[in-house]
Amino acid sequence: MRPVRTSASSRAIPSASPHHLTMVHAQVDATREGIEANPPVAVMSTVESGAPLAQVPSIVGAYREDGQIAIVNDGSPFPVDPNLPEETAQLTWRAVIIGSLLGLIVGASNVYLGLKTGFTFGAGLFGAIFGFAIIKPLSHVLPEKLGGGYFGPKENAVVQTAATSAGSLTGLFVAAVPAMYHLGLMKTPKEDIGRLFTLTIITAFYGLFFAIPLRKYYILKQRLVFPSPTATAFTIRSLHDTTTPAARIAAAKKIKILAISFVGSLTFKTVSQYAPGILWDWHIFWWLYTWGWKGIISAESWGWVIELTPAFFGAGMLSGLNASWSFMLGSILAWGVIGPVLVKQGKAFGVPQDETIPGWMAYTSMSSKDYINRPSPRYWLLWPGVFLMVCYSFAEIAFSAPIFWSAMKSAYRDARYKLRETQARRKGQEFNEPKPEGYEAMEDPAPPHEQVPVWAWVTGLALSIVATLVVGHFQFHLDAGVGIVSLLLAFLFAFIGVQSSGTTDVNPVGVIAKASQLVIGGITKAQGIPLKEAQLANLVAGSVAGQAASHAVDMTGDLKTGHLLRASPAAMFWSQIAGSFIGIWLSVGLFVLFATAYPCLTDLEIPCTSFGMPAVSAWRSVTIAVTAPTLPIPHSSGMCAIALGIAAAATVVVKHLWIPQKYHKWIPNWNGIGLGFVVPQTYYPIAMIVGAHVAYTWESRRPKSAEIWIFALAAGLIAGEGMGGVLSALLTIVKKNEHFGWRDGISQPFVEGYTTDKYQTGQTKIPPDVALKDGVIGHENQANAAKLFGSRLFGRWPSGTPLEKQPAEDRGVPEDELNSFDYKKVKSPNCPFAAHIRKTNPRNDLPGNFTVNSSIVRAGIPYGEEIKEDSQEKRENRTIIDRGLAFVAYQSIIKEGFIEQQKQWANNPDFPPNPLHEIVPGFDGIIGQNNKPGDARVRNGIDGLKISKDFVHPRAGCYFFVPSIPALHEYFSG
Repeated sequence: MRPVRTSASSRAIPSASPHHLTMVHAQVDATREGIEANPPVAVMSTVESGAPLAQVPSIVGAYREDGQIAIVNDGSPFPVDPNLPEETAQLTWRAVIIGSLLGLIVGASNVYLGLKTGFTFGAGLFGAIFGFAIIKPLSHVLPEKLGGGYFGPKENAVVQTAATSAGSLTGLFVAAVPAMYHLGLMKTPKEDIGRLFTLTIITAFYGLFFAIPLRKYYILKQRLVFPSPTATAFTIRSLHDTTTPAARIAAAKKIKILAISFVGSLTFKTVSQYAPGILWDWHIFWWLYTWGWKGIISAESWGWVIELTPAFFGAGMLSGLNASWSFMLGSILAWGVIGPVLVKQGKAFGVPQDETIPGWMAYTSMSSKDYINRPSPRYWLLWPGVFLMVCYSFAEIAFSAPIFWSAMKSAYRDARYKLRETQARRKGQEFNEPKPEGYEAMEDPAPPHEQVPVWAWVTGLALSIVATLVVGHFQFHLDAGVGIVSLLLAFLFAFIGVQSSGTTDVNPVGVIAKASQLVIGGITKAQGIPLKEAQLANLVAGSVAGQAASHAVDMTGDLKTGHLLRASPAAMFWSQIAGSFIGIWLSVGLFVLFATAYPCLTDLEIPCTSFGMPAVSAWRSVTIAVTAPTLPIPHSSGMCAIALGIAAAATVVVKHLWIPQKYHKWIPNWNGIGLGFVVPQTYYPIAMIVGAHVAYTWESRRPKSAEIWIFALAAGLIAGEGMGGVLSALLTIVKKNEHFGWRDGISQPFVEGYTTDKYQTGQTKIPPDVALKDGVIGHENQANAAKLFGSRLFGRWPSGTPLEKQPAEDRGVPEDELNSFDYKKVKSPNCPFAAHIRKTNPRNDLPGNFTVNSSIVRAGIPYGEEIKEDSQEKRENRTIIDRGLAFVAYQSIIKEGFIEQQKQWANNPDFPPNPLHEIVPGFDGIIGQNNKPGDARVRNGIDGLKISKDFVHPRAGCYFFVPSIPALHEYFSG
């Protein structure tokens, strides 16, 4: 998904004109309708308003009544700004490294967001603004050898193209690659890491090298607008305009809001995982259910919740009202109307979430024992969603077919003329063949030494083709003919994608790549290839065609930015190669990270509550459909898909033939509607329409501030949450032990109504108004305690195995049984009464639901190194390094939660109560605070144990309200 509406400001002084023109506003309306009705216009005031237009060549359109000139950007490079020094170096190590690191951030965001909704976002503007913010200050304070020296707009263009090339290779890993694992065609990401690298390599460089001839045709000859890359160029120009205080202030504001929104979004995402019921997911209908409205549980079952997601709020700001409301319309139709009707009519089936809660069902699973006769609602809705998106996209392309055909014929004539001219010159012959129409426009304004040598991109393209065939054959058993077809399709898709992106800012490659699956599916069926091999060939060839074309489109857009800024095409080209090389490692590494943290990405049988994976579902389903002997589609789903596909195509016909241009913005976008069918998470379109309305209101009431702030704010929100998702993945897979080797965070209560976590047998169930989430109480262990003694202090073995199940030795238990136990033995307890887990979670030691209101959701955030067996501290039996855990807990009433647990449970030597009255349990040996040092504090059955010192020494504590009291005052005061 590309940004849909952006704006930027800049200043320009055309060197070819005697009149100095000051650009005061530049706006690009990147919707299809906006491009057709309002080409990119820059409003410029003149010193002499009556001067002939001929004196301002190439970039001037016409006079306006207000005395200003409306400048239509016809694709020529920006005029040279005489106030800026000449840039002697454009391709620098600082530009490539900083740009690639910024691409890492966007790539991480794209993996996270792509797995959630299939959306990905370009890195151009993000890289341009943040690159300026990082390098510009360093250029003033560092010596040239260490990254100092002048930093201008041309080098800034190199930074942003490095960011784009490094961050745009993640498409494979949010679509085709997980589909391979779901179909059982690959082993594990760690075992397949070599294959993943080579697959990424062949899709990266083929598209990159092919972008160079596309630049010649689409940028130099056709002079397409390329709205987002043009907006990026305007933004870079404005960032480097320091001639007026207003320009400097505007640049500083963009940098500031981008940085604040990025850090704020990242922090919010990371922290909110410890409080999903307040800071992330609002299960409003579950709350109503717990308050007595039992019938409303069906709304919870269908996923109607609110999620405070900064990324999709920002996505709505960029996408606009039409796209956001189209997405919302699709969600309402699928998950509010069609889905419930299907279940009521017995056409689709859910599974109970909890047998004890009537009506609480799960409808979003993709697995089923009988896809035809007992499909889940999600599986049933998938086919109409995918089919209508394909029909809509191809219908739009069909209406542009004359343009595509004309462009291809023109490109062929130009290439043939150039080839004949070159052959004649090599033979020393005179060449008098007339030039094709418009051929002169392809003359490159860049000096010869800044142009990309023909040998460079031709050699690279040839090597990429050979590498694709070799990798396909030896690593994926891909027939050479199928490999060639995939490359030809990549060429065709790139041609279509660049044409569409250059005129409408919409890249349809993601959807039309499904056509490659249909073509490859037909070939493999004709060849009689076994099913699994056919499926692998389909996904590999389809991903090569789609990803290579998509990368070519992105690289061509960056070349447009460089063209407008007069940056060296060669510098851009080599920066793209370097960025793509780094992006290959980045993309594969991110996928392995996420797959390790979330096994459901590669195992279809594991419920995936964190990611919807709509693109994965679409690729997998199309692969099954085109390779299976019979279509695994329910009859009613197929009929609905055909009906909606016809409706989508008919809408395109009616729109282009009979509806006036000014009304096109009111016509729903069927791609958005289809996305609503494929994505079961309804909270994404809800967040997007909120963001879209905020942006619309802002632009309407404060257009000048909106021009400066909106994109930077949205880009920061999107990238920040994406990086927060990466940190969450890291926190998921990091070692879950505290400093002394004992596993932590096992006995969390399960918050009812929260669907992101799976209920484990034995967990305490609490309503969402009792506790939120997370953070385990800070407990420190005695560094030199023996394992057995430490296990009695905790009540668990270091692995997490409860003593109640295995008191003598740790033989391990399944993950889902770590909480499945009660304290049954009384006279000879397996778990000591004073063990930490028994003190803070007494289970059946207390009657009924006595513990529910005292439950807290908690997490331990450790600081300091873990003690190793061979450490100096271990050898000398003394503490050298300061270490501890920060205790974070959420509860509704602190007196009944944390204070109750600490004061009445952990610090109370008579708790928990037990039938053996002669036994005094003692204090909690881990977190208990003893008022009389030296007293007997821990007893195990009859044998008492004395501990002379407190293990935990509290240092400070803070209580916070969520939301904060000032926020509540602000909200209720209006």
